[in-house]
Amino acid sequence: PPSPAAPPPPPPPPTLFLCLENLLPLEAVHVVEEREDLELDVRDECGKCGAVLGVLVPAPPPEPTQSSVAAAAGPAAGAGSSRVFVSFGEAGAAAAARRMMHGRIFDSNVVTARFVGRGAYEAAARGEWPTLLA
Repeated sequence: PPSPAAPPPPPPPPTLFLCLENLLPLEAVHVVEEREDLELDVRDECGKCGAVLGVLVPAPPPEPTQSSVAAAAGPAAGAGSSRVFVSFGEAGAAAAARRMMHGRIFDSNVVTARFVGRGAYEAAARGEWPTLLA
């Protein structure tokens, strides 16, 4: 008989910070109003999982470079996807939000949710487009 498929690897340990990708096309988040609406939507949804301390929707680079496009691409995220960084009061809330958001359909896009470190969140707070490691 064929051997069963190996189970998927466990998710990385939770942090207090999530990066949600592919919620909107990159072009849409160049518009301030779109970023503001996205911030409110994400705050409401993630707030169902626990205390949300902050939500950042950094503006993408004016002309996406090859590295920023590659960095934005993930397993389910198309090249040049939007990013939203969320800070939680507890790692358990971040883990619950990741389970709720990862793979979810948002505005006809499949969302990728991953834990990131404080450095990525702080870079986004400075208006940067941080490089995310796979």
